[in-house]
Amino acid sequence: MTIKEMNKRRSELGYTYEMVAQLSGVPKSTVQKVLGGITTFPHRSTIAALERVLMPESMHTIVAQHKAAGAKECWVVDPDNKRVLLYTFDDDEMVPRVFKMLEI
Repeated sequence: MTIKEMNKRRSELGYTYEMVAQLSGVPKSTVQKVLGGITTFPHRSTIAALERVLMPESMHTIVAQHKAAGAKECWVVDPDNKRVLLYTFDDDEMVPRVFKMLEI
């Protein structure tokens, strides 16, 4: 997800920065800086934590099922944004290593 998409999703869910911080485990100040565009190159682990909270439920379910099945990666179709995303799994963490932008 891009920062713009995360902000849109946060708004759709009605989450405050505090709620995102509590759900993701990322400090509120970091959430504000990342989603506010102040931090331009956030850590991969920070983005992964925010995505776990803000990813649309249908995508989250698909990724979680693949991870539970022991997959090393998972391709997810995001029809709303007309693209396909590649997620890889690093130990216990879901990491969006590559965002493969493809027109559907």
